[in-house]
Amino acid sequence: MRKIELGAGLAAGVLSVIGMLVLLFGPLVSYCADRGSTLRQCTSIRYTSLASAGLTASGWAFTVGMFVAVLAAAAGAVGESRFGIRNGAILLWAGGALVLFGCALTAGNIGLFYLPSVLALGLATYASVLRRMNERYDAQATAGDSSTAAS
Repeated sequence: MRKIELGAGLAAGVLSVIGMLVLLFGPLVSYCADRGSTLRQCTSIRYTSLASAGLTASGWAFTVGMFVAVLAAAAGAVGESRFGIRNGAILLWAGGALVLFGCALTAGNIGLFYLPSVLALGLATYASVLRRMNERYDAQATAGDSSTAAS
C-alpha cells in the first residue's frame, strides 16, 4: 500500500504542475478579434492564455491556492508513505478534501484542470486509509495470538 500511496502522491504533484502550466500558457480564453456588421457576428475568433487574458485577483488566488493545496497534499502522501511521517496523513486528507471541494466548485472551468490531480489524491488517500486499517487489524491479530498463547 505504501507504493500505491507514494506513486499516487507523486502523480498528483506532477499532474498539478502540468495543469498549472496549461492554465498559464495554454490558449484557453477565446475572444472576438474582428466584429462583423452586426453586434452578434464575429468574423475572427482568437484564443489567448489565461495569464494574458487578465484574470482577477480572486481568480489568481483560487488558481494558485488550488495548486499549493495539491502540492501540499502530495507532499503529505510522499512524507507518510516514503519517510513514515504520520502527520503527513493529516496534510494528505485535509488537502485532498479542500482540492476536491475546489474542483467540484469550479468544475466548469479551472477545476477541470485539477481533476486528474484530485483523482490521484483520492487514490493516495484510499491507500493511506487502507494501510492504516491493515496495520490496526494486524496489531489486533498479533495481540490476540499472544494472549491465547499466554493462557
